[in-house]
Amino acid sequence: MNFDIDASEVQPIPLRLPDDFEWGQYPQSLFRNWTSEQVNRSQMLTKCSNGELSTVYNIGVFNDGSFDKQAETRTVRKDDAVGLRGYWNYLGRSPPSNVRVQALFVEDMTLPVLQILGTRYNVEPFFFASSVNWTPSRYREDPKKLEDHITVILPFIRTLQNQRQITRTRPVRIPTLTSSGVVDEPLPYTDEKQVINMQAALSLPENKILVQDLLSLHMVRKKTTSTIISYHPSSELQRTSAKHLQSLVKRTGDSVYWSNIFKRSKDPTFLFLAI
Repeated sequence: MNFDIDASEVQPIPLRLPDDFEWGQYPQSLFRNWTSEQVNRSQMLTKCSNGELSTVYNIGVFNDGSFDKQAETRTVRKDDAVGLRGYWNYLGRSPPSNVRVQALFVEDMTLPVLQILGTRYNVEPFFFASSVNWTPSRYREDPKKLEDHITVILPFIRTLQNQRQITRTRPVRIPTLTSSGVVDEPLPYTDEKQVINMQAALSLPENKILVQDLLSLHMVRKKTTSTIISYHPSSELQRTSAKHLQSLVKRTGDSVYWSNIFKRSKDPTFLFLAI
């Protein structure tokens, strides 16, 4: 949350989608305690990906503990009303009865995709607010008979081979309200208007870098099919991508240790732990 913003200067974020979209009023439509001022301070809507596309990599685990190797990948364009409606309807369909848990790894989460997922799965807004701000968080709802929620958000550091040029500074960008929505406009690129990019990688010997990465998971546990949502920062950054994490999770299905656990226990939380 940005507490440096004067509440009197905070303006409501205009919705870019028609009011007849069920997800367009999230989070206030489900969580009345999240006022417009609080939503704006959290920056959960303005810090969404500015890209045109969100890519969602799926994976499923069947009741017998085996993994769905044919899980599809869906691409959602933020300005495509038909495509957004199609994805909304797709999530609204009940998964096959033999699917114990499904995981959605979201790359470049745009505003409509955030609101669709939040509305469909009744996600507490603090998950998205903490994710976009890289705020360490954890939350476990009191267990319920029909449905409960678990959240884990953990920034961490790791080393990897450098594949891009590192930029230590960047121009200041401010959210600008337009008739079509929220647009980030850069301020004049002068020394006074540059800031240090705190998430930029640190160069190490042998062409290696030290990067800050993020594990951000929200799980909706149900008696039928549970769902895990994995948030991933912009694909422009050298971070663990949604596709890469999906591939790593698939490998757990080939592990003798994990496959035995999935077969012996019906608890969907084990997939959450495996991630």
